[in-house]
Amino acid sequence: AAGVIKCIHLLQNDFPVSKPHIYSNLTAINQYARCQVIKKNYPIIIDVAHNKDAAMYLKKFIQFNFAEKKLRIVFSCLNTKDHKSMIEVFDCDDVIWYLSDLNVCNGVQKEFLRDAVISDSFLLSNVSSAFEKACIDCKSNEVVVVFGSFHMAKEALLSLGDSHN
Repeated sequence: AAGVIKCIHLLQNDFPVSKPHIYSNLTAINQYARCQVIKKNYPIIIDVAHNKDAAMYLKKFIQFNFAEKKLRIVFSCLNTKDHKSMIEVFDCDDVIWYLSDLNVCNGVQKEFLRDAVISDSFLLSNVSSAFEKACIDCKSNEVVVVFGSFHMAKEALLSLGDSHN
C-alpha cells in the first residue's frame, strides 16, 4: 500500500487522484494468506510464511491473538527453504503437526519434515488431506494453522472455497 501511495504521489501531475479517493479505498484491501483468520467453530489461520523470520512473525501474531489455544499446524515447504528453522519456531508440547508432501517437484518429502519435528505429528499424502484432518481433529479451544509456502496457503483456501476472508 505504501508503494502504491508513493507512486500515486509521484504521478499526481499526470494522473491526479484526490486524497479521499486514495485513503478511502485502503480499508477495502484484503491481503489473503498473510495472518488471514477464518472463523469456523474454531479459528483457521493461513499464512504464506516460508522462512524463519516470517514464521516468527506468525507465531507472535498467534500469541497475541490466540494465546490460550493449542495449535494444530498443517505444514510443508519447498526444499529450497530451511524447514528445520521454521519447524523449530513452533515445535513444543502444545502443537500437533499435520505434515504432507506438496506434490510439486521441489517439495520437501514429509518424512524429512517428520524427522525435524519433536511434537506429535501425522503424515498425510497431500496438503488437502492434511488440512482436512486438522480441521476434523480441531476442538473449540484450538486453532488450525496452515503455513510453509504459497502452495500450502493456496490448497487451504481452495479447500475452504474462495468466499472466505
